[in-house]
Amino acid sequence: MTIKNDMKENDKPTYTLWNGSDMVATYPHTREGSDAAFSAAHALTIGGYATGTLAIYSSRDDLVWSSSDEDEVEVTPELFAELDVIYDECDDYDLCSS
Repeated sequence: MTIKNDMKENDKPTYTLWNGSDMVATYPHTREGSDAAFSAAHALTIGGYATGTLAIYSSRDDLVWSSSDEDEVEVTPELFAELDVIYDECDDYDLCSS
């Protein structure tokens, strides 16, 4: 695959965001770079600018995420009850404390 080979030739590891067959941006292979790539993908989706499948690739690991992998989750009363039980079980943990 050409995209994969082109990314592997970079000296520094990167994340790349693709909109269909168009590369949108390149980010450093860091937590901040990953967050920026996902944020940009979200903005493309919300803004209506996604013209094809959005994808984030890593020069180290190939495909990281693809919008075609997104499954719609239907929130049913059963799922809501299950999530409520999980939430109740976790109330002993203070996830916001540092």
